[in-house]
Amino acid sequence: MNEFNNILRPEDSSDIFDIAIIGGGPAGIMAAISAAKINPKSKIVILEKNNDLGRKLLLTGNGRCNFTTNLVFEDLISSFGKKGKFFFEAFMEFSNTDLIDFFKSRKIPPAYEKENKVFPEGGNSHTILNCLKDELAKANIKIYYNFAIIQLIKPDAQNILPDENKIILPGTTDFFILSSKLNKRVFSKKVILATGGLSHPQTGSTGDGYKIAESFGHSILRLSPSLIPLVSSYLSSLELEGISLRNIVISAVSDNKIVKSSKGDLIFTHFGLSGPAAISLGNTVNNLINAKKKVFGFLDLCPDINIEDLLKNYEKIRSLYTKKEILTTIKILLPFVPNDLTIKLFDVLKIDQHQKTGNINKTLIANLLNTFKKFTFVIDGTLSFNEAIVTEGGIPIKEINPRTMESKVVKNLYFAGEIIEIQGPEGGFNLQKAFSTGWFAGRSAALSL
Repeated sequence: MNEFNNILRPEDSSDIFDIAIIGGGPAGIMAAISAAKINPKSKIVILEKNNDLGRKLLLTGNGRCNFTTNLVFEDLISSFGKKGKFFFEAFMEFSNTDLIDFFKSRKIPPAYEKENKVFPEGGNSHTILNCLKDELAKANIKIYYNFAIIQLIKPDAQNILPDENKIILPGTTDFFILSSKLNKRVFSKKVILATGGLSHPQTGSTGDGYKIAESFGHSILRLSPSLIPLVSSYLSSLELEGISLRNIVISAVSDNKIVKSSKGDLIFTHFGLSGPAAISLGNTVNNLINAKKKVFGFLDLCPDINIEDLLKNYEKIRSLYTKKEILTTIKILLPFVPNDLTIKLFDVLKIDQHQKTGNINKTLIANLLNTFKKFTFVIDGTLSFNEAIVTEGGIPIKEINPRTMESKVVKNLYFAGEIIEIQGPEGGFNLQKAFSTGWFAGRSAALSL
């Protein structure tokens, strides 16, 4: 009996697959759909550690699912920074317009919103997930739920077997052996790692893929939370929670230099700042904090006008309303700034909001308007991985073939989605990366069978 238990073999023929995909998120699902389209006769399985697919997908866009961006191809690539050209082939094979057409052809038209964001018209993240599940069912993709990988082995690769006494049956040395916590085992010719990163670990993203990749000799670039809210005890002390701003500019500043700026909407919270503009600075802030740098934030509440023109406009309004209270005059000048925030800035600068406009000296007004242009505060850090949208770092692109998504370290091992280094900005870019690299990895694996 002991000798039998030490033999690594399929439990039955149904557990031998052409392609096994680890992770049932958008990248893994799209990899399965793509592979089945290219090679309909191939046996494909998705191994999902949860009891359902797409848990993190359901959180995207606050549940509305901002699944891509409407930028032109060149701008899509450049949005991923200097290394973004790595995704050129993947995005060419399955671009944002291809993704929009994919859902449109399945009766989910796009809704184009501000900042080039694309959502499912009249739908939400469940609409997108249910569509993907339908495609899996049509393609007869097998799904093993509650399959938490504890080990991935390839006998002819460099990684080590868990027990030197275990025997590999003849004919199985060309297969990956995937073992789960429940002592279930799957054999597969190709494996696609689409396990996600470390963000939102409550959805199952707990870094499993990094450990697997490391066991095969891959290196892992430093992991940090990205697209994550900012923490500021100073802002918390001002009790601004719930105040939202539109179309402002926020900058992260260190050593008297602006390191990164972001334009868009944000909201004050009990811990600091959230919203698209704020979270876009999250990874930059983390890097500065890790480098032991002090970080400040600048808020430009009226970025479309410079301070000189703002002062001129004030003088025009002041000449008409010298007897009005200064708070009223500022509200006329800057009607888009929430009243509660304006009052708070008066308090911070110790200016009596009831003073008559004609009695306020120019130095005080210049100081006030400069504060609207550059409201300065200390940034203490960010929230944890639990609140991050994506993970920065991961499998280095130098270890992945950009023309196939296949590992350069281990043959027949592919990567897709968040596990690959290089994350995009907020606005549907990272879901597009997941769908594109998933589609490309699935296609490549299927073509190589």
